[in-house]
Amino acid sequence: MELRDYQNDIASRGALILLNHGLLCLFMEVRTGKTITALETARRNGYKSVLFLTKKKAIASVESDYKTLDPGYRLHVTNFEQAGKLKPADYDHIIVDEAHSFGAFPKPSQRTLAVRKLCVGKPVTFLTGTPSPESYSQLFHTLSISQWSPFKQYTNFYKWATHFVNVKKKRIGAGMLINDYSDANGDLIWKHIKQFCIMFTQAEAGFVAPVDEIVLDVEMSADVQRIYRDLEKHKLHTRSVPHSGREINATVNSGGDLINKLSQISSGTLLFDDCKDGVIIDWSKATFIVSYFIGKKIAIFYRYRAELELLKAFFPRWTDSPELFNSGTNLTFLGQIQSAREGVNLSTADALVMYNIDFSSTSYFQARARIQSKERQGSAPLYWIFSKHGIERKVYQAVMNKTNFTYSYYRNHVGRSNQKENT
Repeated sequence: MELRDYQNDIASRGALILLNHGLLCLFMEVRTGKTITALETARRNGYKSVLFLTKKKAIASVESDYKTLDPGYRLHVTNFEQAGKLKPADYDHIIVDEAHSFGAFPKPSQRTLAVRKLCVGKPVTFLTGTPSPESYSQLFHTLSISQWSPFKQYTNFYKWATHFVNVKKKRIGAGMLINDYSDANGDLIWKHIKQFCIMFTQAEAGFVAPVDEIVLDVEMSADVQRIYRDLEKHKLHTRSVPHSGREINATVNSGGDLINKLSQISSGTLLFDDCKDGVIIDWSKATFIVSYFIGKKIAIFYRYRAELELLKAFFPRWTDSPELFNSGTNLTFLGQIQSAREGVNLSTADALVMYNIDFSSTSYFQARARIQSKERQGSAPLYWIFSKHGIERKVYQAVMNKTNFTYSYYRNHVGRSNQKENT
């Protein structure tokens, strides 16, 4: 296989960084070929046994790249949840995909601790297109997975924060004050990590089909509007179960719970108290999608499980396999945002349709790139299906404000992550 010129260049530079520092951060924008570049980097350093940790949905894609590249070493690809079952002695290099998912702070997640234990004494490559989606503070625990982290002298996040974070007080709930560690000093942090990092953008890769976002509004039923008002004003909605004579309640227990329930009902479903599954209330969005995209090959991202059941009724020829979707012409891809937003290629879709919106900026940034590819010449349309009078536009604006951080990340640092700094 012939890699692109920029992939060969990055692999060459990355191999040298790994040899010198034992730690490499490939911060390459989504769809620029991080996986194949990392696999080639490992080949150039002569590793014999490589572990690739990723999300379950992405395993098939990684294995396909490995077979195409045929680098000559043994590769084990598995999902993050298996890290605690693996033996460090079985590998001489570890590639950690979607590295941003380890950045929770101030305390590390259990998954971070498991992967950190696995990586002791091993050279590590981190892959992500969104290095720290909402705050530079997210980099501490991500890099702590490697024993060669530039912050290894700080035994915990709190000690690190005294040097790198402007700690503020934030009021939550009924007036409780907590420490807010999100305002980190990006320039100072970059000075410490730049020697390990290679940053690369879609523009540098020659992408000519940027994502074109279109927002479409759908009128929901009067029933949905009534439930929405009940939840907002009274924090309670009561509904009779047909043919049973009983009633079920949807009770709002907190501000976060209210936002979740408003998000559900804005797309036509609602999870009631003591019910295992969400109840389908309204079909308006699905009906609109069927009529608007008739004759088009589309991929649809949903958020809640009840939404999948709703969509399956309207798209009986569906799949959650990106491989089947890309190889066929008469299938609709249905994917849950959290599980399908990363490591999945849906570039053969005529359009990506967002049935609902997730609150995470990572979901926004990663999911929108699923239909992008360097080879795509036409537009890469992304459609947001919002309900009139619903919560989606407010969530969309909040997420967009967060994504500005990721865009500025590349704008501020990519010019300083050049070949001279990394060699």
